[in-house]
Amino acid sequence: LVMPVHSKVQRLKLALEGVAAQSKSGDFEFIIVADNPTLAVRDALSTNCDARVIETRGLGRAGARNAGANSASGKLLVFIDDDILIGREFLVAHEKAQLERPGLIHGSLREIPGLTKIDDPSLGGPGCPPIDIEQVRSGNWQPQNVRLFTSPIEQAAEHVRAIEWPWLASAGANISVPKEIWQNIGGFDEEYGTRWG
Repeated sequence: LVMPVHSKVQRLKLALEGVAAQSKSGDFEFIIVADNPTLAVRDALSTNCDARVIETRGLGRAGARNAGANSASGKLLVFIDDDILIGREFLVAHEKAQLERPGLIHGSLREIPGLTKIDDPSLGGPGCPPIDIEQVRSGNWQPQNVRLFTSPIEQAAEHVRAIEWPWLASAGANISVPKEIWQNIGGFDEEYGTRWG
């Protein structure tokens, strides 16, 4: 499991709780690539997670994902972002999907645009009720009624024919790929993801 990290400390704390609540706890390697981390991010990582942390300098998201994938020892790579809340069966679902059809797999995406200007999403905001960290920690948080619309990239990822073009929605926030395939294609295009945002 590879997570590039840059800022957004309160969102990161929630994301780390989702990883800790995985039902496959202990059966996966968690790699965080902190690209130019702030002191607050370093503090959050030192107190909130059981992961191997790699610090890089200005690689951007794509470069950070590649650095994490290069250092991973597993045969399956799963990528998430530092502001993504995942359910308890997240890793199980990716593993099952890869067993059924190995290749590039992407799961559903749900950005929470109502929270983009809010530092701490646990407090809630327009279009999103408060997110209870205890529910995330216990694996009981559910994203129902978070918002009523999907972005264009989310629509592409969930289209009935999306399996024909999985690359169209490969934002990196919820994808998996066998490491051998990832190596053969050369990883993420680092010229594309040089900025955070």
